[in-house]
Amino acid sequence: MWTEQQYELAAKLAEAEREASLETVRRRLQADGPGSPDGACNDCGEDIGPARLEAIPSAVRCIECQVIHEKQQQQRARY
Repeated sequence: MWTEQQYELAAKLAEAEREASLETVRRRLQADGPGSPDGACNDCGEDIGPARLEAIPSAVRCIECQVIHEKQQQQRARY
């Protein structure tokens, strides 16, 4: 079970991620519509891919980097 402090931290992290996602969408819409201006992953620089950007316009990582990012977040959440 989580402590109250852990729940509060999780809520703050979730809110920060939502805000970051909203800001990313705003920047992308101001640039050239959905997707990053060059369509590149923030982590590896490879193409994010139009299908991923169509499904998740706020995506800033390719699938592979997103999986790594989520695994790292899960590991951090355990501690």
